[in-house]
Amino acid sequence: MIKYKFWSNCKHSSSDVKSINHLLTLLTQNPDKITAAKLNKISQNSHVLLAIDKNNKIIGMATLALVYIPVCTYGRIEDIVVDNKLRGQGIATTLTKKLILKAKKLHLKKIELSARPTRIEANKLYLSLNFLKHETNVYRMKFEK
Repeated sequence: MIKYKFWSNCKHSSSDVKSINHLLTLLTQNPDKITAAKLNKISQNSHVLLAIDKNNKIIGMATLALVYIPVCTYGRIEDIVVDNKLRGQGIATTLTKKLILKAKKLHLKKIELSARPTRIEANKLYLSLNFLKHETNVYRMKFEK
């Protein structure tokens, strides 16, 4: 049985932070090191949802980041990730659905997310949940650490 809880609504251990750092390495090769303090700060303006197994280990996560701009407040879903050994069991689907419900409760105007075209299963998931592909140019500027 998998439980879903927001970071801000539960107590945490060092093993929780270690599990999250492991999950982040599944998203990118060089993620920033996460700490409980950093997660608490992120949770001030975002909603970090955790998937927790029967042994209280964090096995998946996703974040609904709130974006405040003059025309509206909207959400951006980021960092949806599930432990490799547990993929294909609907955990990412549940995480995403729960964040959609949270966005509706917050009366957000819209939700955005992105996925690389090579992430075929993720793209299928988002389309199945009624996300529409938005044609746009995305520009990025990176800064050295």
